[in-house]
Amino acid sequence: MRSILEEKFNKYIKNEFVYDFDISETGLYVIEISSQAKDWLRNTLKFISFFQDDDLAVKIDNGEFPKLNGKRGLFDSEAAWNGNKLKGHSQINIFFIHLDAGKHTLRFIANQSPFLETVRIYQVANEQNVVFEPVKNYQIESGNRRPWLIFILVNLELERLKIQANANQKQGDDDDLQLKINGERQINDTLKSHKYWYWCGRVLKGQSKTFDKKLNLAAGLHYIELWADNTPVLESVEMALIRKDKKSGKDSFITPYTYKGVGGSEDYNRYDTTIETVVDDWNNEFLNQTEPPPTLLDPNLVKAIIYIETRMGYYENEADDYPSYPDIMQVANPQDKAIHVLRDDGKENTEYEIIKGKLKRLFEQEANADTYQESIKWGVRWLYHKAQNNIQEDSNWRREWVSWKEAVLGYGPGTKDYRDKVWKIYRDGIDPQGNKLWSILLPLLLLPALIFSSFALQGKIYITFEDIKGAEDYLTKAHILNGVWFQHLPLAITRSSAGNFLALDKTKPIYVKYLDIDKDGRDEILISGKYLAHFTHYLLKKEGNQYRIVYHNSNSNVLEEAFRTKKIEFLEFKEVEGGPNLEAVENYPLHYLNAPDQLWTTYYFFDPKEGNYKFYKTIKQDLD
Repeated sequence: MRSILEEKFNKYIKNEFVYDFDISETGLYVIEISSQAKDWLRNTLKFISFFQDDDLAVKIDNGEFPKLNGKRGLFDSEAAWNGNKLKGHSQINIFFIHLDAGKHTLRFIANQSPFLETVRIYQVANEQNVVFEPVKNYQIESGNRRPWLIFILVNLELERLKIQANANQKQGDDDDLQLKINGERQINDTLKSHKYWYWCGRVLKGQSKTFDKKLNLAAGLHYIELWADNTPVLESVEMALIRKDKKSGKDSFITPYTYKGVGGSEDYNRYDTTIETVVDDWNNEFLNQTEPPPTLLDPNLVKAIIYIETRMGYYENEADDYPSYPDIMQVANPQDKAIHVLRDDGKENTEYEIIKGKLKRLFEQEANADTYQESIKWGVRWLYHKAQNNIQEDSNWRREWVSWKEAVLGYGPGTKDYRDKVWKIYRDGIDPQGNKLWSILLPLLLLPALIFSSFALQGKIYITFEDIKGAEDYLTKAHILNGVWFQHLPLAITRSSAGNFLALDKTKPIYVKYLDIDKDGRDEILISGKYLAHFTHYLLKKEGNQYRIVYHNSNSNVLEEAFRTKKIEFLEFKEVEGGPNLEAVENYPLHYLNAPDQLWTTYYFFDPKEGNYKFYKTIKQDLD
């Protein structure tokens, strides 16, 4: 990594502190922030503040880092400095984030008086494999069970994590080191060890131990937390991230194949532009449908299929065999049924797909393979068809998406051998003859979002529900097309115990509205869904390069991340008469057995300084 700047602030932060910095080149950067925070007891003993701890949070270009379990408040996040956890010790947050060339801002928000030590910024030279040697750079203080090093990955994929550390046995209090990955503590199953401390001093007695795991975490916000007890030694941290195209500074679409065939004269990159365009078009098509795919199609996978099918059209058959060109995806091969099913021409049984909850006949009358462009177009459409299952539940239908690896199995002859050949090219760049198709082997992941040629889809959103391991609970996530990636924003955990009243019910419809509330030309996003007897409404607003949840203070002065009512007629946003502020208005009826029914109208005004809504008043009106 190349050092860009270092600032030693060594200052107490009151309320808010803003630090601006400039980046000369677009790329992946590491922002390292070291701060201290005291617990309530230390503040009370020093007469600084009675029964209140120090807290510190940071926003990068106004982008926030929410807590994984959906708990409210900036200071509850894994990326915050919490005095009651730190007890006066230092915590080092290391953010991995892509930054465009230009001006950027770190905005620190403080509660009481946390101590900001240093800010360091590095440019990452190798964006695929990042290596840290903390033993050389970070001195650890002796202290009990507190967060020490927090790695925060912003809109990045993490394929593999490798950590080497050691812990020693000592009189009184051994060294221990705990690892959390997205909130999940890694288990130490060694006999006589502390279960939740992967590196346990009384077992290791100063010896090194390595955590090495392939995680395959999709692009999003990820927290890698290292908690220290006493003074364990962290030797090295290695992270395998997404592959980047260094020349353009953009995410690589099509991996260029450097292998040119046995004779050295074949160009396996000649259809890259068409593959990109076609995949882009079909991704856009399905993204805008109800129940869109959770993972969009990667054009690199289509390129791998073409190579296996026809070696990019160079494969030579016997004279009376079906040629490899122009039908380079073999979608119209007479030995296959694909083109007939797509056209529904009566030569094969009709097949169906689910559109808006209804079973619809698959009918693409124009499907053909007369040119290589048409072959790619309709080959990709057939691959999308094989990625879907139609599920009937009573009289209702729903679309179920299978993995793209399973879709490849359906696209070809249905054999595991065919699927594995395609996947070996896609993941490793090695063809069935053992030829390396590109000169550098890098981990390629199936990207959950791709760059789209049309900016019209910016801000488009879809909602997913992710089961929580070991429980009947599930996490609701909003996936927003933001720039070249989807921003994955956790909304709420729905618990089987009904413990979160701001949850969303995955069995009920979810409604999305686009509202340009502040007339800045960028839509805010309103997500509404039913939970128990009321509706929950999340408002998302884009600030800088990220969307965030807009909070509001309720009439009991509790900061809430969603509007919640027993019944709701509408949630309306409008300008306050005679003033520049924006107003949120809730209307909901309340029914009584021994009194007239009432319509309660609650008003909130928008505080631009805080960036949230604040309770203003409630008007109660009897209904006839």
